[in-house]
Amino acid sequence: MNQRTVLSATAPSRALMFAAPLSGACWSGIRLAGVLLSGVLVLGGAVSAATPATGDELAAGDELAAAQAFDPITAEELLEHVEVLAADALMGREAGTRGEHMAAGYIVGVLEQIPGLQPGGDDGTWFQAFHLPGPDQIVARNIIAVLPGSDETHAAQTIIVGAHYDHVGKAGTVGALDGSLIHNGADDNASGTSGVLELAEALATSPNKPRRTVAFHFYSGEEKGLLGSVHYTRNPLRPLEDSLLMVNMDMIGRMVHDTLLVGGTGTAPVFPALAARAARDAGLNMIEEPVGGAPSDNASFHLAGVPALFLFTGVHEDYHRAGDDAHKVNVVGMHKVVDMAHTLVRGVDDVDERTHFKLAPGAAKHWGPKPWFGAVFGELFENEMGSVHIAMVFDDSPAQAAGLQVGDIVLAVDGKPITRAEGMSDLRKAQASKARLDPTNHRFTPLKLTVFRPGPDGGGRQVTLEPVVR
Repeated sequence: MNQRTVLSATAPSRALMFAAPLSGACWSGIRLAGVLLSGVLVLGGAVSAATPATGDELAAGDELAAAQAFDPITAEELLEHVEVLAADALMGREAGTRGEHMAAGYIVGVLEQIPGLQPGGDDGTWFQAFHLPGPDQIVARNIIAVLPGSDETHAAQTIIVGAHYDHVGKAGTVGALDGSLIHNGADDNASGTSGVLELAEALATSPNKPRRTVAFHFYSGEEKGLLGSVHYTRNPLRPLEDSLLMVNMDMIGRMVHDTLLVGGTGTAPVFPALAARAARDAGLNMIEEPVGGAPSDNASFHLAGVPALFLFTGVHEDYHRAGDDAHKVNVVGMHKVVDMAHTLVRGVDDVDERTHFKLAPGAAKHWGPKPWFGAVFGELFENEMGSVHIAMVFDDSPAQAAGLQVGDIVLAVDGKPITRAEGMSDLRKAQASKARLDPTNHRFTPLKLTVFRPGPDGGGRQVTLEPVVR
């Protein structure tokens, strides 16, 4: 098997679901097979004579069953979803194509297996259909699932968790940047789609159900201009004025140094503190972006007056290219992002007071993670020791933590001497090499310097700058 193999030995049920995603009869057969398999497993065990249970035993049994039914968020299931959704067979999931329909079949198949979830689309279905622009009137479909609130006094209010499930398709389509045939979009946005599926499963199977109704949205047409989310906000299936939070997960699969950009923190007064706590609890470094605008579906909700947050691990060299494949995702980082989304949902749901929308104008950054060492290097033209020195050290930076000071002379980088003739050029080459990620741990590599400090208390020393992401 390779990275794109769909029929995973570790996940036969979902692989089978993917094998025939468009046939209702096949879906029914798969669900029936699951029920029959459960029966075989039960019948295969030892059977003893039944003894009437007491009331306390029945209550304890109910609690045990609920605990056993809980399906937590796992990295294994996140990766399983990504591998299916980013398989070559889906041909890049362009909106309105057979490949996207196959992805929709897989998503609905997973949703149908989650207890307590209900279809939230048009006419009691899982789908909200709309036409793509153009003379062909191609139909695309959002997918909507609803987990009804457990508290009658709050169930009319909605928390939305969303992601787009389309991508750019094949070479030659709008947004596809490579001449290679298929752009699988593992990070963009099989990662976010997988996160919504896992969060839906965790919330629906939790013994502590959310008090408010949670709607799980999977948008089509995002890559063609946020079409699916715009259609929903213009044709909402639950009142937008009662929507307290929209969490959008888009490109959450390439985390570097446990750093996440969180956009839209300015769209509700409670969001900065809530997001900071959720990031801290998930073990993440948060880059806060207050504005409500973004090149993703949360922007549609912000324009419609709904408080909306954007979880994003940043652009990278495979953005909209054929190299965005499943084996490159940082599944541990994905898990942390979904954990954070879970905390955001619970944080809004656990308090009686509703969130209040605040307009946060502005355009979000097209951000990508880059290493930062916190030192500015300058050039010395008449110094016997070397031609490069430390010209500035920023507060609270890796350079400051390593003890560098202004005036220190850089003699070598990563053990390679800096030449007098090519001093700054040598240094820039070394810094550029640090912008390449270590694929084994999704981190930038440290910068190791040999420096000399002039003066009576000076001398040579080696320092290691551990980069941070800005």
